[in-house]
Amino acid sequence: MQFYFLAIALGIGLVAELAAYVLGLRTYRVRWIALLNIVVGYGFVMGGLAAAWKSLGNGPIFLIAFFIGLTYEIANATALHWWEFNQASQSGSRRPAVILILALLCGIVPLVTVELHAAARRWATASNASPLEQLKEREVGLVNKLDQLRTQTRNVESKLDALRQRKGRLLERQGQSLDAAPPAEQ
Repeated sequence: MQFYFLAIALGIGLVAELAAYVLGLRTYRVRWIALLNIVVGYGFVMGGLAAAWKSLGNGPIFLIAFFIGLTYEIANATALHWWEFNQASQSGSRRPAVILILALLCGIVPLVTVELHAAARRWATASNASPLEQLKEREVGLVNKLDQLRTQTRNVESKLDALRQRKGRLLERQGQSLDAAPPAEQ
């Protein structure tokens, strides 16, 4: 299954890089860097994040991909200089905005990959599956969503426990018990 995420992310990378080339948005100093971006950046990194979606969820996947994209674009702008943007986006005031927009687009690549993978699975099962197989596929999808919700619930419960522990320590320092009513407002 991981291969499908990689293949879809590679396809997204190929389309994105071809669009950037055709529209003249950026120029690579060395052409093989474009291939490196497609295979490593989109395929392995973004495809790998998409494969981890089930255990991490949308928010963390987006943030990880966003910060990877932001770091990569800043590294290119300040040190690597593997590609240059066209003149309109080179001006001083626009360059940070261009970098931020590209980082945001990087953030959505794994999420789009997951959605395309799910759509491809639905299409494949709907086209040649019996009604029972379709129900089983739907059941698997719902179980996966339930697992994700349980993971998110555990994360929230963990944060709530930590917050309550901090509150308890703070109240102990102030000389109040946990069961004491909060002071009345006047």
